[in-house]
Order: sequence, then structure tokens, then C-alpha cells
Amino acid sequence: MVPALVFFMNYTQHQAQGTSLAVLTLPVVILASLSYYYQCQKDGSPIDLKIVGLLCGGFLVGAYFGSKIALRIDQEMLRKIFAIILFYTAFKMLNWDTMIVKWVKGMFS
Repeated sequence: MVPALVFFMNYTQHQAQGTSLAVLTLPVVILASLSYYYQCQKDGSPIDLKIVGLLCGGFLVGAYFGSKIALRIDQEMLRKIFAIILFYTAFKMLNWDTMIVKWVKGMFS
């Protein structure tokens, strides 16, 4: 969503990231979490609410300080950091890291 808002709607990187977070709050955080909670209860593998609480605490602290840091970073630098994270994620999801390691090992075998 963030790249689409930046390129098609001409949002700044900060606007796009904030909008993305706001949009995800209701449908993902609340509705999807409740759906998973009830389904896991039915399946006999309930979600451990103690762990949820601990993780929520970490996320609250991380989100607060992360947003403070992100808002201080120059727009262009923030865009580059975001692009690197997207590229790294795609690289890992496509298993290119494993392919490159095998290729490099093959060169030295």
C-alpha cells in the first residue's frame, strides 16, 4: 500500500506510512485478531493472552519510538530505507538468498 500511495497518490513517505498504519488498524488488528482468537479456541489451541500482552507492550514501545525516529528522518532517506526493506523481504520470500549461497558454494567446490 505504501508504494502505491507514494507513486499514484503523490503522498510523502511519512503520509503514506501513517495512512497505511491507520488503514490496517480496524480490519486487521481488531477484526482479524478476533477471528483468529475464536477459531483457535474452537480448534483447542487457544491464543496465549499472556504472550499477547507481553508482545503488545514491546510493540507499543517500538511503535512509539519507531514513529519518532521515522518522523525525524529525511523523506528521501526514509524512502530509501523503505525500499531496501521491501527488496530484502522480496529477496527472502523468493528464496534468492538460498540460491545465491548455493551458487557461490558451487563456484568454490
